[in-house]
Formats: sequence, structure tokens, C-alpha cells
Amino acid sequence: GNSIGGEQSVFSEVASFVFGEDGSYLPGAEGNKEAKDKKEKDARFGSAKEQHLNVFAPPGKLGIALDKQDGWAPIVHSIHDNSIVRDKLQVGDRLVALNDQDVTRMSALAASKLVAQTNDLSRKLSVIRSIP
Repeated sequence: GNSIGGEQSVFSEVASFVFGEDGSYLPGAEGNKEAKDKKEKDARFGSAKEQHLNVFAPPGKLGIALDKQDGWAPIVHSIHDNSIVRDKLQVGDRLVALNDQDVTRMSALAASKLVAQTNDLSRKLSVIRSIP
């Protein structure tokens, strides 16, 4: 329930993100034709093994640690037991945007600071999950 003072639930939705040539996240580009063509092209090249998710988290400390492994998009390195997004995020998820702000080229530290700065806000975490 969304009662005042009660706990807001964390929920996620399946999405389809679009990225620029340089790998940056392009918010709101899901609908345009160029993006659709690109998505169809990507699908042919086997990136169907990725799930794009938006995870919506209420205000509060997220309790996740980010890491950067290969130069693109910070990765969820660990999730605390009492994290509000424990059931929605997984270790290994790539954070590509926070509230539609591109974080793909941020360091793990910069992305973590940005996450910390938004602790008193509701957040949309856009993540890519590899499906084995």
C-alpha cells in the first residue's frame, strides 16, 4: 500500500533501452524509427540474451555497491541483505541510467555518488541483465 509512512513497494518493468554510437544511454528513444531499426538489427546479432529493466525504488538507501569492469556501464557488485532493491536487482546487473541520466561512462565511484545523492528521492534504475 502507498499509505503515508508505510513502505512503498519496489517494482520493475521490462523496457527496451536505446544507445548511441558511443554506447551512451538515450532516454525516451524507445519509440523512434531509427531506434526500432537498431533494435531489430541488435536482435539479429544475438543481444536477445539481455534483459532491459527499469527498477523503481522508493526513497531510502539502496544498499548496493557498484564496480566497473570493462569500461562500460557500472556493474552491481554486491547487494546488502537489507537493501530495498534486493528482490529486484541482481549482482552483475549493469546500471546504464539513473532517473534517465546516462551513467554508462561514469566511474563506479561517480555513479555511486550520484546514487547516494538521490537517497531522498524515488528512483528509476535502468539496468541491463545478461541472461545465461
